[in-house]
Formats: sequence, C-alpha cells, structure tokens
Amino acid sequence: MATGQYSKNISMQKEKLEEFIQNKEQWAVLIPGYLHHELLNENDMIWVFQGDFGIIQKAVKVELKVKKSDAHQILFDLEGLSDPINGDGSFEIKQN
Repeated sequence: MATGQYSKNISMQKEKLEEFIQNKEQWAVLIPGYLHHELLNENDMIWVFQGDFGIIQKAVKVELKVKKSDAHQILFDLEGLSDPINGDGSFEIKQN
C-alpha cells in the first residue's frame, strides 16, 4: 500500500488559509502529477493525475468525497474510478 504525507509551514493570515482550504478547486492543482479535475457538486469532485508506478506511468482517476468540512479542516475519502485505489486525505490549519 502506498502512503504519503506532506506538510509545510507558512506565514499567512488565518482567514486566507481558511478560504483556501474551503475551495477544493484551488488545491486540486497541488496534487503531484495533476492533469485536470471536475467539480461534481459542493462536496464531491473527480481528480485525474499522472500516476508513477515504477517504470509505468498512466493517468489515474479518483473521486474525492468530503467527509467533514469546517473552517480549519477538510477530511475526505478517495475512491479509485480507473484503478483500485482507495484512501483518504486532509487539509488542516494548525497554528504554531
């Protein structure tokens, strides 16, 4: 099973970060290998990205389904549409 985590410390107004994580279309482009996305409704969208599987590269299509959303955090599930890829993810604001 592949896993990954990425975190970044930035200095920014809290309100601007809250606006950013609530707009999924803004952070869809941050996915490694991003190709395009489609917004299905307020909570669901489809991501298409270039997957790197050793020597093989292919486009992978997943559906993102928001589980929880508030001003400081978004939790979501990912369900593979083109491949058996399932998982979850999140964006979270933590004050240092």
